Amino acid sequence: VAELDLQKLVDVADLVPQSRPIGAFQAVQRDLNFVLAEDVTWQQLSDTIRSAAGAHLEEVRFVEQYRGQHIAAGKKSYVAALVFRAADRTLTGEEVDAAVQRVVAVCGENLGATLR
Repeated sequence: VAELDLQKLVDVADLVPQSRPIGAFQAVQRDLNFVLAEDVTWQQLSDTIRSAAGAHLEEVRFVEQYRGQHIAAGKKSYVAALVFRAADRTLTGEEVDAAVQRVVAVCGENLGATLR
């Protein structure tokens, strides 16, 4: 049995509603499946993706983690969904491809990640 004083949580909580306008231009999503060392965390991967992707990256979402068949011992796979959008126009495939290539290169350099 536990007793919680929720008022203390309410006192420190940020209760301002968070919202953002729906984009007028279509988003582009790319899913990347990285194979990484077992000790690399999702937070490290998502932070690296955010730093490399550029200004048009809107969101990075965790999709799944996999260990097992077709993944070497001591490794795991993370699937990340990257959502790109520009506020003033629809992004071209070339712009998104360039951002994805930067992400893959930086994740490889900094985390030893490879695409599956």
